[in-house]
Amino acid sequence: MSQNKHKQEYRVGTGATSMLMIFIVLCLTTLSILSYSSARADLAITKRNVEMNEKSNEAVCAAQRIIAEIDGQLVAARAQTDDDDEYADLVSLISVDDVEINADESMELSFLVNAGYDRWLDVTMQITPLWDTSTRYYLVRHVLSFDDDSWEPDFGDFMLFQ
Repeated sequence: MSQNKHKQEYRVGTGATSMLMIFIVLCLTTLSILSYSSARADLAITKRNVEMNEKSNEAVCAAQRIIAEIDGQLVAARAQTDDDDEYADLVSLISVDDVEINADESMELSFLVNAGYDRWLDVTMQITPLWDTSTRYYLVRHVLSFDDDSWEPDFGDFMLFQ
């Protein structure tokens, strides 16, 4: 009988098991909410990236159309004259509908195409002189740039559920 008294049993009660289970459920719920909000943020960034790429591609296509129109006018200008000064005057008169083309003395033409999201595609063309018959122009610059005045951080309001 004395041997049974020294023997102690350690049992985990139902209260400790329930507390552990509640803690695990709360942890899993928190992790699932964080995972869901992260996935939503990734989706929003991906959608914006797709839209920005589409706008950039549209701007490149528009720039190519403008370059093709300018090239057609360069062909016509070369056919009209053999004089370098007169050719430079004709180049400075090149125009395309709804596009502001800047020309300078070095026969460089530049224009901007709106690429959406306050970005601009800046295109600069160096027009070759009449004696260079290999090509009518060279693309000097074809750069996508941002309008610095309108930039703001893209944090917005944090919304867990929408």
